Amino acid sequence: MKQVSLRCHIQYIAGITLPHLGVSVITLFLYTQTALANDGAQLLGKWVEHLSNGGKTIVDFTETSISFTPIDASGTTVRPTNNSEVTFRKLGTGALDASISIDFKDKNGKPSGGILAVVKSEDEVVLDFPSVGTHLLRRVK
Repeated sequence: MKQVSLRCHIQYIAGITLPHLGVSVITLFLYTQTALANDGAQLLGKWVEHLSNGGKTIVDFTETSISFTPIDASGTTVRPTNNSEVTFRKLGTGALDASISIDFKDKNGKPSGGILAVVKSEDEVVLDFPSVGTHLLRRVK
């Protein structure tokens, strides 16, 4: 009886060679990294929340941070911009579920709470702050 290595059996059963497997693993890794990096891509840029008192809050999303700048009705910045380091996690798996977790980090880079973003359209997003409520943002064009 001819002795055949385990590698030959796996190759015969799976119909793939080791180089093909390596390429597949690398492709999967790169695809996963791209998907993770794009979790917050819909949010990137400047957004505005118009307040009932005539003021507004400018919210700016980058790939690694979120900033809030409060502006009163006269257009004057009320307080310095509040910047926070964040990461984004897409929560929905379907095309209709566009919810994104925005996870804050403290000064040491450790998790420090978060908020939920629900993308309503290309130009509208709702931020849901736990125990505070929701805020409708519109994209600044």
